[in-house]
Amino acid sequence: MASSKSKPKASRARRVKSRSILWKVFLSLVLLPSLAVAIFLIRYYYVFNAVIETKMQNQDRLAETRIYAAPQVLFPGKPLGCSELVARIRRLGYQDKAAYPGASYYKHQSPNKVLIYNNASVPEAPNRLVEVSCSERAIRSIVDQASGRELQRFPLKPELLSNAIDKSREKRRYVSYQDIPQVLINAVLAAEDRRFFAHSGIDPIRIVKALIVNLREGEATQGASTLTQQFVKNYFLTPERTWKRKLTDVYMSILLEKRLSKKQIFELYSNEVYLGQAGSFSIVGFGKAANIFFNKSIRDLTLEEAATLAGIIAAPNRHSPFRYRERAKMRRNLVLDRMAEYGMITPEERDIAKSKPIKVESTSILNYLDA
Repeated sequence: MASSKSKPKASRARRVKSRSILWKVFLSLVLLPSLAVAIFLIRYYYVFNAVIETKMQNQDRLAETRIYAAPQVLFPGKPLGCSELVARIRRLGYQDKAAYPGASYYKHQSPNKVLIYNNASVPEAPNRLVEVSCSERAIRSIVDQASGRELQRFPLKPELLSNAIDKSREKRRYVSYQDIPQVLINAVLAAEDRRFFAHSGIDPIRIVKALIVNLREGEATQGASTLTQQFVKNYFLTPERTWKRKLTDVYMSILLEKRLSKKQIFELYSNEVYLGQAGSFSIVGFGKAANIFFNKSIRDLTLEEAATLAGIIAAPNRHSPFRYRERAKMRRNLVLDRMAEYGMITPEERDIAKSKPIKVESTSILNYLDA
């Protein structure tokens, strides 16, 4: 009888011991790691948020010295046809038909007449609307629209040559999201982050695809960083390649996506992306790159020019249009192929753009500024 009573006790003891072991396993494998992760996320939520807040409020990166040309002046007899006049004032930053309230703008009245409005920020002739009449090759007359009086001169906005940051030897020209043409947005998405407007800072689909490709190739040949991650890495973090840094940029990217809209993030990225060298200066941002490479405003970029800029993002110096035009052309054509594949352009548009040579301007202006 004693033996039969001791068996249930032994059985209960084994069950208790088994539960104790399972509980310890649960603690060590699930609960404690989960607690550690929770503590990490909570702590670094405040740490990273503070970093983001400080950097976003710090305007030192954007409030750099601005270098302007002397204001151009229009006058009757100036050798400038209407088409050339419009091209020139667009480069100065005049918007087409008042793109937003308070902007300096122009408006075609007829093939030979253009309205031009200087907003309050123009040093000379602010808040003034004039009608410029042109012949095929010259300005005929300039009439003030408020008084009806014919003017002998009309100063335009001074051209922004460069935004220079002496301490880091950078050249940049800040642009807003509204300034960025859709063709450039599409080119960047095709080249760097097709699902940018759909994901929340990281792209799990792209991560899996990159992992498969890299395992198949036996080396890391394809990255999975989103535009948000690229911006976070370049603006907030150091360039070190460690797991800690990678986890940090993932977490900060998610936090940044919670704070800002996609358009705000794309604007920030567009002004911080590194696009190579011109002399001893770094070219930073699409606005300055459009000016340096193609001598035009970002708003006037063609399809092939937008694809060229998007193509050099991954390796700006290796694919520099100044030094390695064939490499730049190969990258441009790859971007054009992707744009056609993703339905952003037609095959005909792709083929026409691919047939065009890489044309870039001289760096003489920058070399002058560097002197």
